[in-house]
Amino acid sequence: MGEVSSKKDYSKNATIESNKVSTICASLGESPSKPKLHALVAKKDKSGAGTITWEAFLDALGPLR
Repeated sequence: MGEVSSKKDYSKNATIESNKVSTICASLGESPSKPKLHALVAKKDKSGAGTITWEAFLDALGPLR
């Protein structure tokens, strides 16, 4: 996962912008529905900044797999 995270860390600050989550999921072979993606981001974006940490993303990805 480290390789994926370094290639997809668009902002270079160890976070994922909410609008990039579906792209990253697709690159990992996952295709969660839009409602699931929105729920994932809403649950993990504690600050409301529109970003989630890689750690939170990976934590949320587990149940999808």
